[in-house]
Amino acid sequence: MYVLLVAEDADPRSAYSGLSSRLWTVRREKWPLEVVVEGGPLPPYRAAALAAAQPVPLG
Repeated sequence: MYVLLVAEDADPRSAYSGLSSRLWTVRREKWPLEVVVEGGPLPPYRAAALAAAQPVPLG
């Protein structure tokens, strides 16, 4: 699973679409993707996912 942390003023749907496309184009991967708005309330499973997250280079 990928967790994408976006700024409060970002469009989560656009971020989801953009990263999903990029993951497929660059890494040929189709994994679940969760978009989390920075500073927003987090359900326990998203908080746990962020706590265990590691950066993934897409370049």
